[in-house]
Amino acid sequence: MAIHDTLRTIMQDGKGVLAVDQDAPTLQKYFSIFNIPNTEDSRQKYFELLFETPGIEKLLSTVIVSEERVKQSSRSGVPFSDLIASKNILVGVRIDETVSGDLSARLQEYKSLAVVCAKKTALVEVTDTPRAEEFRVHTQNLAEFALICQKKDVVPIVGLELVHEGPHTTEQAEATLVEKLTILCDSLASRGVDYKGLIIEVSMASSGSENPLPAEPKEVAERTMRALSTSIPASIGGILFFSDGETPEMATADLNAIARLEPFPWPIAFCFSRALQEPVLRVWQGNDEHVVEAQAAFYERLLLNVRADAGGYGQGMESR
Repeated sequence: MAIHDTLRTIMQDGKGVLAVDQDAPTLQKYFSIFNIPNTEDSRQKYFELLFETPGIEKLLSTVIVSEERVKQSSRSGVPFSDLIASKNILVGVRIDETVSGDLSARLQEYKSLAVVCAKKTALVEVTDTPRAEEFRVHTQNLAEFALICQKKDVVPIVGLELVHEGPHTTEQAEATLVEKLTILCDSLASRGVDYKGLIIEVSMASSGSENPLPAEPKEVAERTMRALSTSIPASIGGILFFSDGETPEMATADLNAIARLEPFPWPIAFCFSRALQEPVLRVWQGNDEHVVEAQAAFYERLLLNVRADAGGYGQGMESR
């Protein structure tokens, strides 16, 4: 599949992206909240629960996993990448800075494991302290990553994630997005990255977790899309949104408010991690007897976000 065709499949209407690409410490944090033992057996059971949920192929275009997980298998010996691909869902991988080795060679290996897209992210604090030059170095690395991906016929997903922790306002988040995305797109252009064969993943301009007055979804949406329209060229292949550290309900409501502002020059979709996984972990809690119920919670959360991506979500749809 040509890179532009792959991108269109990732960004297709009516589907989103699941990110289960968290590193080991983050996964341990998720598990500890619900008193789930962080053992290899528990991890395998958890990913089997997610990937074997009936019907998710109707709601997901892509699943992004970590470099460690893309090489792992289920308890029955089926590679997780095969388990995902068997549902006609595309497989992506998050590139880990701590993994050594030539990126081009790693991508070639991952392609043999059904991987068609790769993600790399810059994490940015929302602050009034100018750090443009420091960030420019990160964006140059991201641009080089994107170029290598495209040469290997792998769709690059370049992420700009705002740190959710802090007291910042939605106005400050918007200003940070404009500044950092402008620098990022300048770096991509200077390296000759094909915009049409590139996806940018970005945080929504929500207020920080320590802000006592969280912004309403309508304001988050307006500030997010104003920032993106100001700084991202119309020729970019697609836009994905992080759920950041928001609750599942908040992330879905913000996505819904964004979708109601369409049309945009690029296709948009969700690429959520914690906001999709938290409801599953809350139900499952490591108990084999709760698998079916947890899968139902996963499917329901996916469905709500697909509806939100079309601007058709309402809080009354949430299970009580």
